[in-house]
Amino acid sequence: MYDYLPTEQRAKTPLLREPVRAAIESVVPALLEEDSVVTQLYAGDRLEALLQETIQITSDEERLREVLTQANAETLHYAKVHGVDQVKEAKAKK
Repeated sequence: MYDYLPTEQRAKTPLLREPVRAAIESVVPALLEEDSVVTQLYAGDRLEALLQETIQITSDEERLREVLTQANAETLHYAKVHGVDQVKEAKAKK
């Protein structure tokens, strides 16, 4: 990220938040695409909405428990469908 900051910003310590954020928002998508990584980038208004939703979920213990329980169930289902458990068991038997 440092290399993508404007030269005048690199001389400042600590680095200013907005130029760093701008560099991240412009560079990260290109770097991920270059590496063929499938992503969904959240920046700007989308990022703020996601942060607000996260704050709402994590500030309500019951809601957080529901979300984590669902995430665990989905993870276990994925592992079963895609054979992750079988790979783990095969390694354990060695």
